[in-house]
Amino acid sequence: MALSPMPREEQTIGLQGSLTSHRGQLNLRFGKTAEGVKWLKESYEIRSRDVPLKPLESAWAADNLAAGFGSITRAGTPKRE
Repeated sequence: MALSPMPREEQTIGLQGSLTSHRGQLNLRFGKTAEGVKWLKESYEIRSRDVPLKPLESAWAADNLAAGFGSITRAGTPKRE
């Protein structure tokens, strides 16, 4: 919703990646782990399309996604042994 009123040329990869990441993190905090992981994965994919690639931004997105996967495990998904 935050991006839709903006002109397309102002909808940068960085802004798109940040907004989707924040949405994912918020969902995790509300206990909506599957929804949170969906948005964190989207953020990671957006960041991976940045040219030139920004390794630090991509690393943060990967770390957030990993935290989301960890939340799924803590939320009761059985561990594989």
